[in-house]
Amino acid sequence: MVARVQTVADAGETAPGGVRQAILEMARREIAEHGCSGASVRSIARAAEVDPRLVRHYYGSRENLLWNALSGDRDPLELAARLLRQSASTIGRRAAAAVFAPWEDPATADLQRARMAASLEGTEAVGRLESEFLSQLFGTIAASVSPDRPRLRAALAATHLTGVTVCRYLVGGPLAETDLGELVRGTGAALQRLLTGPLPEQA
Repeated sequence: MVARVQTVADAGETAPGGVRQAILEMARREIAEHGCSGASVRSIARAAEVDPRLVRHYYGSRENLLWNALSGDRDPLELAARLLRQSASTIGRRAAAAVFAPWEDPATADLQRARMAASLEGTEAVGRLESEFLSQLFGTIAASVSPDRPRLRAALAATHLTGVTVCRYLVGGPLAETDLGELVRGTGAALQRLLTGPLPEQA
C-alpha cells in the first residue's frame, strides 16, 4: 500500500505538531547523511511523506528549515554554569561526559550527527552551530578555571573534543569501539590538562 502524501490542504486536518516534527527529523537525517548542501526541501519532504509545499508552508525558506532542524534547545552557557558548580579538578571528565551523552542517546543521536555534519561542511550559517556551541562552552569554563591564556585553552579543548567526537561517531575505528567510560576518562584527562594544567613554554 502506498503511503498517502500530506499536502498543504491537509494542514488544517491533522495535528501540525506531528507533521512539523516529522519534517524536522527527516531534515536532520538528510543533513547527517548528505550535509547541508545535499539536503533539499524535496528530498526532506519525500522522506517525511509530505508535499514539498507543506514544508515551505511551515518553514518558509530552506535555510530556515535547516536552522530549525539543527538549533534545538541547547544552551552552552547553561551547561557551563552547571559544570562549574562542582570542583574544577574534575571538570574535564564531566565536560566530556556531558558532550558525549546526547551522542549515546538514540533519541538525540541523529540530531548530533546532523549538527556535526553541518559544522564540518562549513558552507552555510547553520554549519557554525556545533563549533560555536563548543567554543562558548569551553570559553566560559576556561574563563573561570584556567590559570592563564583562557582563550587558547578553550580553543584547544574544543578542538580536541571535536576530533574525538568525529572519530568515534562519524569516522569509526578504535575510538568507536572503546568503552564509553574509558573514553570519558581518557578524553576528560586530556581536557583537564588543556584547561588547568601547565602549557608548554614558549620557545
